[in-house]
Amino acid sequence: MLWGVRLTTVDAWMLRGNLGFGASVHGDALMPPAASVIAGAAASAALAAAGKVAEATRRYREAERIVEEVFGGRFRLRAWALEREGRLYLPAPADLVVFEDERGNWEEACALAPREMPAAVRTSGALQMLPVLETPSRRKPASGWWLALDGWRAWLERGDVPGEKAWIKAGKLWVSEQRLGIALDDAVGRPEQGRIYTTDAVRLEAMEPDVPETMTRTALVAVFEVGGKPETPDLWRFGGDGRAAAARPVEDSTASALAELGKPTEAMEKGFRLFAAAPLASANGWLPPMVQEEGERFVWRAGDAEAELVAASAPRAETVSGWDLAGHAPKDAERALTTGSCWWFRVRAGSAEAFFRAWEQGLFAVAGEHHRPRPAREGSGWCWFGIWNEGGR
Repeated sequence: MLWGVRLTTVDAWMLRGNLGFGASVHGDALMPPAASVIAGAAASAALAAAGKVAEATRRYREAERIVEEVFGGRFRLRAWALEREGRLYLPAPADLVVFEDERGNWEEACALAPREMPAAVRTSGALQMLPVLETPSRRKPASGWWLALDGWRAWLERGDVPGEKAWIKAGKLWVSEQRLGIALDDAVGRPEQGRIYTTDAVRLEAMEPDVPETMTRTALVAVFEVGGKPETPDLWRFGGDGRAAAARPVEDSTASALAELGKPTEAMEKGFRLFAAAPLASANGWLPPMVQEEGERFVWRAGDAEAELVAASAPRAETVSGWDLAGHAPKDAERALTTGSCWWFRVRAGSAEAFFRAWEQGLFAVAGEHHRPRPAREGSGWCWFGIWNEGGR
């Protein structure tokens, strides 16, 4: 079953990115929050309500089993998004590009479409097709735009490029504030010389430009697959320093709408676009973990079915890590492909149904457990499917 929760900042969250502490290092905030932060906060809240925090800490090698028992035998982060005025927003897909006018306002969105290059054109690309930006003029793409859930759905299901009303600038979803930190010497209880750092704090609200004194609240909506809905407190510990998050249940319709995004259809039998629905760790660099290089081809095999990767739009990878509370140690840092990364596949043999299992079970379920770099409960491996009409987009 699905269990959804809506989280808002009480003061601010410390969502430091995966950078080492050191002199002159600023801690940029990571938004949206890392999956491990969201899953860890939910697990901690449920354990606290069940009175099992001490048991999970003392028997940390069995912590995963104890957490699953609290959630009725199953616990996986399925999806998450930011909500503003009742509308859900997600990071933009990598095959859409937004352009702004001189004032920084949304002007238009254009699609990337795979095209085979003429023989005279030489590139360093490993795939047979390159994503080409379909725009009449040369302009610099803008960053920091998020796409509404209904815009994502239209793009995945019909290939319709979302209009202006489906987009929102990140600055209207949250506010970043710089905070100062000073290291203390535990032995004498005073500041250590030269051990000063700054870090970003995040508030889920944004100042309206036309009415500066008005602040619009934003919420983080997280949806989990659970065996049974747990009891949790109204306040959760969230992110670095255990800052407070106010927690309220999410309507079943909202949870289902978010979890059902990117469900494959019959229109994708001959070819499809695959999107990373969460940061996707992969030992294959820019390739999804289940894709194997075979000579000059890149192939995804699932039983008797075969799909060939022909084009990709994957932004620069990010670093995924975290802190293991039960093990009292940092988690291994891994390179991960960003949410929204896109790959185009042609189905060469068999039925596409074999690949569609990845939407229900995650990419690592079809790639094999030995490919799994992170626990399933942290949402790693979820994906979305979108139509791809060759000759169109």
